[in-house]
Amino acid sequence: MRFDTNVLDTFIRKIYGGFDTQNEIERTMWQEVLRIINEATVEGLMQAKEPPTHDKLFYQALRHSNEVFAAFKVHTMGEEMAAKLRDGSGHLKPFSQWKDDISSIASHQCGAWLRTEYDTAVIRAHAAADWKEYERNKDVLPNLRWMKTTSPNPEGHHRQYWEKGLCLPVDDPFWIEHHPGDRWNCKCSLEPTDDPVVLPDDMEPTTPQRGLENNPGKDGHLFNDTHPYFPNSCYSCPFNKGLNNKVQTFLNSGGKHCQSCGKVNKKLPSEKANTGILSALELLKELKGANFGKQLRAIIGMKDFKPLKKHKGVFTTGGERGEDYKNLVNGADKAVAHGYDVYILPNPKGIKTADYIFVRKGICKMYDLKTIAGKGSIGTRLEESIGQTNRVYLNLATTYPTNRMAMEIKHYFETSRDAQEVLIAVGKKMVSVERYMISERNFYKEFRKRIEQ
Repeated sequence: MRFDTNVLDTFIRKIYGGFDTQNEIERTMWQEVLRIINEATVEGLMQAKEPPTHDKLFYQALRHSNEVFAAFKVHTMGEEMAAKLRDGSGHLKPFSQWKDDISSIASHQCGAWLRTEYDTAVIRAHAAADWKEYERNKDVLPNLRWMKTTSPNPEGHHRQYWEKGLCLPVDDPFWIEHHPGDRWNCKCSLEPTDDPVVLPDDMEPTTPQRGLENNPGKDGHLFNDTHPYFPNSCYSCPFNKGLNNKVQTFLNSGGKHCQSCGKVNKKLPSEKANTGILSALELLKELKGANFGKQLRAIIGMKDFKPLKKHKGVFTTGGERGEDYKNLVNGADKAVAHGYDVYILPNPKGIKTADYIFVRKGICKMYDLKTIAGKGSIGTRLEESIGQTNRVYLNLATTYPTNRMAMEIKHYFETSRDAQEVLIAVGKKMVSVERYMISERNFYKEFRKRIEQ
């Protein structure tokens, strides 16, 4: 099992940049977890003597179950990380501090726990394929004998089964909730036989571990929806939003069905990468220097962009119009007044991107908009952009103390090693502050002069 650490880096930067972990599943992390669990599934199936190669419904059930499991794992991981974003006073932590605070979550979820989930998926996929064989051949070999584990250090929960020679019919209800693989990393197995049934009187069935109670050969689910990643009930499900949905769930009260729930299915990301402009924006994360600029020029040249009516110099792809759209257009108009062409970037639900590409004299730059209104802190808003883009466009829609603004911008550059520029729209002015300026001896004096005069 190999986990792509670049995916983890992208994931945590998206969370720090404001990705909605509560309501959305981050696609890149979901794809990586799904890839690993699917690889484990294939490995397990190939270990079986007779994989059910023609059972399409069985394979569809396995694949969909893996998609749902990956979604809830990624959701859990994202929520645990997002819960640590702010300090005791409610302020956003510096990125480096927060990254240290979530290191144990990342190492467990993408390391030890994922390794265990991979190994268990191999075992249970193998067992599921074997079960299909048992059902096919039960007319000849009607019973199943519990065989001794191959683990060098076996735990005691299943010992009584092989020591007492447990042997039951394939169709016995015992096998629905008790079977090899109902404990993490269990290495027991079953053997089909026509020997007589053996059910010891003094045998007390053991309790399967949470999330492994089901027989994957019967339902095609490598992990049950009792796993800790899954909600305790439909009523508490993060994807069952809205009062109407809650009421309907209460009235139906038919128990959980996460693997086949339509609300969960709607939240599953597309396994295919986004095409067109979104795919081009994703590629920017891998580029630097001249190649980054070249990609920006390629993006603004795409046919997706059309002139925005009544806003000369502003281009948009159309599509969603979120709550911030009015602020985006307002900020764009101010930039146009200072000689820029402005391309408003798409920001579909669940995918965090920068807001603009500005073009002037053939040079393209990408900015994240932060509209400052009311009593919001510029410092906090700047920190929100860390990991998302290295240029921030501040549109001041309120008065703000000049000295405080200078201090917070300087702090932003000091805490974000990637930050390159803060562009400020204040009144009818457009003031650019670049990284090198903060190290100048008269930075505060020059900043006040540029803002106030």
